[in-house]
Amino acid sequence: MVSFVGAGQPTGFGETFQRTVQGDDPDAGSVFTVQLDSTYLHRLVSCVFTLTTDGNDGERYVTLELDGGDTNAIVVDGAAVTVDPSSTQRFSGSMYRGVGEWNAGTDVFFPITPTFMEGGQTFGISVQNMQAGDQLSLIRFRYDLWRTGPVAPPGRGD
Repeated sequence: MVSFVGAGQPTGFGETFQRTVQGDDPDAGSVFTVQLDSTYLHRLVSCVFTLTTDGNDGERYVTLELDGGDTNAIVVDGAAVTVDPSSTQRFSGSMYRGVGEWNAGTDVFFPITPTFMEGGQTFGISVQNMQAGDQLSLIRFRYDLWRTGPVAPPGRGD
């Protein structure tokens, strides 16, 4: 039996599996949130998303946030970088990255805390100083998932 904390791809075959989830683009001027499926315990492995900002003044600051159930974040990840008005910036997070890196005209790479998130918790992308015309898009999350009930692993009745 693989240690639960160390279980994950590729060592946790039969105990865990990975799934890519495509997020629906929120309305312009809105952050992205999702309530995690209660069938699983989740660990975010990676994410990719794009922020396009309108021309309104003010730099935007982007974070991934796990809600503690009282609208206060208990985990916050992101890069210490702001996005200028009238620009498009792609973000790429990974739990295997140790530091954030970016340069003008490149993706923003940032680390993700490898924490376990319970089904039913709310998780999402937050944009501080978001303006009405700003748009989050092309949202993709890759999770390690553990079943929380007595259900067969994928390929065996999934």
